[in-house]
Amino acid sequence: MFRLAIAGLACLWCTALAPQARLAQSVPRCLHEVDEAPSDLQRRAAAIELAKAINSSEARIFNLTRQYVPLSQLVTLPPAPEGFKLRHHTDGQSYLFSLKDQKDACRFGIFSDQDGIVYEKTPMPAQIASGS
Repeated sequence: MFRLAIAGLACLWCTALAPQARLAQSVPRCLHEVDEAPSDLQRRAAAIELAKAINSSEARIFNLTRQYVPLSQLVTLPPAPEGFKLRHHTDGQSYLFSLKDQKDACRFGIFSDQDGIVYEKTPMPAQIASGS
């Protein structure tokens, strides 16, 4: 009887923990939260510095030529930090770019355009969970 009671309690304990374990597995660990690892903080800071450098370079060239230029013509930029993907688009009269952390399950990104304001954030939680 005692063994049966112990086995029953063990089953209840396992069933009670199973939904919590599945929930923990379904919620991704974001790299750029308050508990950010020093290496991720350093990569994020480097990405922000790159964003500022892009804005500065584009502004300097625009002041001389009255045109924004493709990324390939911004020759003095540092490389994108490891894991960050840089996309840059211009039509000559405006530009925009994004730096997205490909290592981050929460899809952290940095964005800016010809206004020179740098934004950083992750998508809405529902989009992270659904993968869309």
